[in-house]
Amino acid sequence: MESFIPGIFKPRKKIYLNTRWKTQLQLDAINYWLEVPINTGVVKNKVRLFEWRIGKVELNWGDRLKLWVACRYLQYQPEDLMIVICAFSSEYNGRVNKILWNEKDYYRIEQELKSLLKEDNLEVNPHKKDNYHSYITNIDKIEEIKL
Repeated sequence: MESFIPGIFKPRKKIYLNTRWKTQLQLDAINYWLEVPINTGVVKNKVRLFEWRIGKVELNWGDRLKLWVACRYLQYQPEDLMIVICAFSSEYNGRVNKILWNEKDYYRIEQELKSLLKEDNLEVNPHKKDNYHSYITNIDKIEEIKL
């Protein structure tokens, strides 16, 4: 890491690994709390997110979610936040990509989250029988086994 992001572990720079940040999202009068583990650092008095992985240096959905949560948690404008991705793979020895976030991406992720949460809250088909649930709620239906 030191060779790709010089000075990251020096005492004058602050880095916080795997900190949990939460934010609230309201959808149809229901409050949802989203919590994600984030690696952050303070560089030149600005907060940056850091990710390292085996693979590509491109943003994935999890990175976008972390950026969205960080914007809300820090109350930053999307343009004020950056993620630094350090990736290692067999094709490339190591690559670093600094990606700026923007308002368009911020709102796209917010809409995707709302869509996912709405899908999760759809009514379950009442005609679909859930045997596992009925066993859990009615212990008398479970057959006794002699040992």
